Amino acid sequence: MEDNLPLVQAHVIADQVEQALLLRFPGSDVIIHQDPCSVVPLGRQGVL
Repeated sequence: MEDNLPLVQAHVIADQVEQALLLRFPGSDVIIHQDPCSVVPLGRQGVL
């Protein structure tokens, strides 16, 4: 997530992603962990 993204907005995005994954993969356990870009090594940004 962008460093300046409000936490509430980050959770909204994560909830939307979780719901999309559950629609595609019913019965799955989905865990999403949001980290600010500044703490994720550049080579790992965007990796699922």
